[in-house]
Amino acid sequence: MEDISRELEREIAKSRPKPFRKNRKIKILIVDDFGKVISGNHMKMIFVGLCFISIVTFLTSVLFISVVSG
Repeated sequence: MEDISRELEREIAKSRPKPFRKNRKIKILIVDDFGKVISGNHMKMIFVGLCFISIVTFLTSVLFISVVSG
């Protein structure tokens, strides 16, 4: 066997690849008819906006119904 110097051992230890860490962020990808992949970040923002508007509309309608009937 070869006698590897301590400096070379340290360099080998430093150059080891780091384990793969999975990105847990949710991404939306859109594939068109021609196979081109497009990021769907704008779709995510539209979805969040529609959810917010729906919640505000629901709460407003509940408030109006309680005022009119009460």
